[in-house]
Amino acid sequence: MWSPLRKPKPEGKGWWKLPSFAAHFFHHSTRSAFSVLDTAEYWKKWGVGPRGHRNKIRKRVASGEIRIDTDAPLEAFLEAYRKTSVPHGWKKYLIARQEFLSGRKDGNIRTFLAYVGDEPLA
Repeated sequence: MWSPLRKPKPEGKGWWKLPSFAAHFFHHSTRSAFSVLDTAEYWKKWGVGPRGHRNKIRKRVASGEIRIDTDAPLEAFLEAYRKTSVPHGWKKYLIARQEFLSGRKDGNIRTFLAYVGDEPLA
């Protein structure tokens, strides 16, 4: 499946266009964690709420309460994700998709894990 929000169709055979309503559900910006890092102070474009959340996390990281591994192995991420007790109908699909995307040769995916103490949180 490929999203119509992505203008060029990916190379190769077998790609089906994802219907617009489904693409909005899967790829809408409110359901992602993307930020355009076009300036050194990118967060200044954010609203008051997100900036406050950022400051809270930065304080907790500085105190050692939260640790963020910016180059976590895929296996550690998948292990933590599989252990989550939150029911999700697409959990197996999302795991398979992450394995597929992480196995690509372009190397454009990095896995981050946030820990509270020694417990992976996000």
